[in-house]
Amino acid sequence: MTPFIAVWAGMALVLLVLAAWRQFIDLHEDDTIHLGEQQAGMVNEQATLARKVGVIDRWTKLLTVITVVYGVGIGGYYLYAQWIGSTKLPGS
Repeated sequence: MTPFIAVWAGMALVLLVLAAWRQFIDLHEDDTIHLGEQQAGMVNEQATLARKVGVIDRWTKLLTVITVVYGVGIGGYYLYAQWIGSTKLPGS
């Protein structure tokens, strides 16, 4: 059971790293709309940043679902094993 919990903890750690990375990238985001030609460089930079955030969000959502399902599976298996262990007759 321990290796399964270690894998789940590793996935949770990756989720935390992704969340921290997204927060770090958000620090560089500019919420101002740039429409002038002299700001074309900023528009391209912000578009690139938006694509990075989109990719991080997509992976975060996917990994969150996988981590939750995997965790519920581990919990269900643990409860099932405890139930089976408690229903065995003594001496069998």
